[in-house]
Amino acid sequence: MRAIASKLNPLALSVAFIATPALAQDFVLEEIVVTAQKRAESLQDVPISVSAMSGDKIAEAGIPSMNDFSAYVPNFNVTSNAIGDVISIRGIQSGILASIEQSVGTFVDGVYRGRGTQSRFSFLDVGMIEVLRGPQSTLFGKNTIGGALNITSAAPTEEFQAEISGLYEVEHDETEIKGYVSGPLSDSVRGRLAILDRQLDDGWIENTYYDSDEPQTDETAGRLSLEWDASDDVLVKFKYEYGEWDNKLGYDQEILTPQLSGVLTGLGADTQPGNFTTTIGNNTAGIDYGAAQTFEGDSQESALRIDYTLPKGTLTAIAGYSEYEFERNLDADFNALDGMGFEEAEDYEQTSLEVRFVSELGNGFEFITGLYYQDSELNFAGKSNFNVNSADPDSFGPVAIGAILQEANVLGTAPLLALLDADSSGDLSPAEAQVAADAIGQFTRANVMEQETESWAVFTQGTWDLSDELRLTLGARYGEEEREAKQGVNCADWDTTTTNNTAANCGAFSLLLAEFTPHQFNDLSRDEEHWTYTANIQWDLTEDIMVYATMSNGVKSGGFNSFALTDNTDEAEFDEEKVKSFEVGAKMSLLDGQAEVNFAVFDMDYDDLQATIFTGATGFKVENAASASIQGIEIDGRWQLTEELMLRGSLGYVDFEFDEYDNAGCTAAQRSALGFVGLFTRPAPGTTVGNATAVGTNAFGQAATCEQDLSGGTSAYTPEISASLSLEHEMDLGSSLFLRTVADVNYMDDHHTAQDNDELVYQDAYATVNLTVTLGAQDDKWDISLVGRNLTDEEFITYSNDMPLFAGSQQVSWSRGANYAIRGRLKY
Repeated sequence: MRAIASKLNPLALSVAFIATPALAQDFVLEEIVVTAQKRAESLQDVPISVSAMSGDKIAEAGIPSMNDFSAYVPNFNVTSNAIGDVISIRGIQSGILASIEQSVGTFVDGVYRGRGTQSRFSFLDVGMIEVLRGPQSTLFGKNTIGGALNITSAAPTEEFQAEISGLYEVEHDETEIKGYVSGPLSDSVRGRLAILDRQLDDGWIENTYYDSDEPQTDETAGRLSLEWDASDDVLVKFKYEYGEWDNKLGYDQEILTPQLSGVLTGLGADTQPGNFTTTIGNNTAGIDYGAAQTFEGDSQESALRIDYTLPKGTLTAIAGYSEYEFERNLDADFNALDGMGFEEAEDYEQTSLEVRFVSELGNGFEFITGLYYQDSELNFAGKSNFNVNSADPDSFGPVAIGAILQEANVLGTAPLLALLDADSSGDLSPAEAQVAADAIGQFTRANVMEQETESWAVFTQGTWDLSDELRLTLGARYGEEEREAKQGVNCADWDTTTTNNTAANCGAFSLLLAEFTPHQFNDLSRDEEHWTYTANIQWDLTEDIMVYATMSNGVKSGGFNSFALTDNTDEAEFDEEKVKSFEVGAKMSLLDGQAEVNFAVFDMDYDDLQATIFTGATGFKVENAASASIQGIEIDGRWQLTEELMLRGSLGYVDFEFDEYDNAGCTAAQRSALGFVGLFTRPAPGTTVGNATAVGTNAFGQAATCEQDLSGGTSAYTPEISASLSLEHEMDLGSSLFLRTVADVNYMDDHHTAQDNDELVYQDAYATVNLTVTLGAQDDKWDISLVGRNLTDEEFITYSNDMPLFAGSQQVSWSRGANYAIRGRLKY
């Protein structure tokens, strides 16, 4: 394990409480029950690296979202960007394109959610969240190569309960109303209805272009859950969930190198980094979205679960249906120019069925076996609208004319002179440059994809008691997947997806700017079959200490690139990625049940990692780009210091290294060093500077893009150390009131925020401080809380990427600063 000990020393105090002696007391920790292995078990009995938190604890700590929750779990990170959410465990994460599923699978009440949009409302009325780290090879199986989120909704109750909660956040004018009603509908039927409405009106990025504050949020969701005791042996559960959103997102425009700062400042752009002010916007019809980015859509999901209790176990069937649709629009040049807009729409449907049997034999051997089937359809359409008009000073027209003159006459770019110099004088005139720019005009690149996927798997896992203290678990899963797709990219009429490859502006100059070759693939197909396995041994050293070792593998299916821009089928397809994993750990109950500490040490080797690579201009490509070695450790624990005082801590260390990654995207500095200048000047293919190389060939024989060798580097959003320390105190005030205080500190080590590991947006280490103080009635009828998050007003980057077409510029998402809210709850 490379340098683990030296890395852990600075934060050793965060877990020092684990070994601190204490006198025996009458109080013990409350047991945490999880279903990480498809049966209800104590967290301390589960031989895998898993962290869990109940919905009640999440509410008590005032944790508002999955992004914030991830800070409390070692080696777990959730970030949002311009395209979608990225979930990362131990540095393993997924691409952000429509055709990419998450490497960390999300399962809500047994239904698989492999796409980020499906999980927008996973925090609605939560019963329990479990974070399973590392490949889950047997019992989950479906693309869980990095880990799994196992989320259980709050269940209907035997007695009537109701709660209404209202929150108002002062700094950004945010309101949140949520609540539930739960209880018996008859002697055998119980129901629960949960609702959520969230409004954020004044975000923390001031957009002076639109005179508004971004982001802005308008979200509503609801869930109906029913339980029916059909007989003494049969329990039927039904769930229907619906959500809709109409949001505006905000990005700070960063000019972090000086080449373009003067030009963009002259056009009215805000170029001051980190001032939480932006001038991103468009005013031309067709690309004026009223915000830097808009995101509108809805989702729904239904599930039917039947549990049939037999003398030797439980037979469970879960049928699920999940769908969503959305439209996303963004100012794709990310500046004050009126040059480019991007619009995309997705429509996704998924049906699934899982049938499993969980034994209760009671004779030293238990097993789980079952089958899984899933069918899905994805329809994607994307429009990249380029606005090049010499008469419009805000469009790309003047920029294009200036670039053409500069690159042809000053740099002497031969392809431009040969194409544009009508009198062969070798000196391009402004009129000739204007004709070239106006030939592009208002021009649309239309991406479309239709994909159908069918997969099935059978799985089994058995546990043998080799002795009273020793248990062996072996599991295997076999699966097949068939995927068919149609994918294409073509010239289209302005702001449409109507193909028009014969249009006058669908020429070499337009294709060069938009980086694509018109094509249509109608018969893409993949057939895969996978074997995955797990082998685990547990040893109860004492009644309070269990140690384990696990060896497993995992596979994430291959697929097709919805954003493939060339007519090369190799770009349209990517293969599966694979992992081999070894983990040892321990679960320990200490101090007569007053404390718990769990740890895991892991070593994983990944091959053919699926990477989404930004081309440096206006496109993405997906490749099996890398192999990686990952080692690390996770520690978390709880200590009930007194009857009133609870201490929680977690610590994660990960050493992530790309063994091979020679086709990563280039940084702006590397592109400039290679000779990528302005809009149209590019070096010859094969040109190399340092670890970056110009690759591919465009219509003029120039390099299409560049790649760098990141071998030996690390993954984005992967700090070596992450830690959390939380203190919860609850005391009675007289005979009718209580006062609860929850304070926590979350630490994140320095890390990259861009997939190309650009040092310009490298994030230094930081720590956030949160505090929730709650005054309530001891009969639990009401409470009122003051919730403060990021109290020290830390500023840190949550996402960054190169600005399309403007090397040296970045679009950046900044953290939410210090914010304070008041929350009131009534309960019945």
